[in-house]
Amino acid sequence: MKKILGIVILGLLWFNVGFAKPIFLNCKDNEKLITGGWMHEFISLDFDNKKYLWEGKSIVKGNDISKGKIIIKETIELPPLAKEDSEVLIFARSFIANDLPQMEMYKFDKKNFRK
Repeated sequence: MKKILGIVILGLLWFNVGFAKPIFLNCKDNEKLITGGWMHEFISLDFDNKKYLWEGKSIVKGNDISKGKIIIKETIELPPLAKEDSEVLIFARSFIANDLPQMEMYKFDKKNFRK
């Protein structure tokens, strides 16, 4: 009986690991582009593995994201700029645009992602 109980408990512990899925965010800019579309950026947040990724950028006209024009598709790991126990996640992504260095910052409140 003790063996069965031990196997059940270990099984539950074993199968509980790794089932949390990353959160995939579609971030839409506040201002419409001159072309009439909206800029969307895609970010993946995996809190369990502490892996935060910037996945790319696209221009979308209307609300159908599947018809968006992908302008950048790459995966960049975003190192957090805030402390681990902070209530916010802050990331920065640097890149070159028009031969000038640029930086974009992202700030997420952790309480918005709690279950």
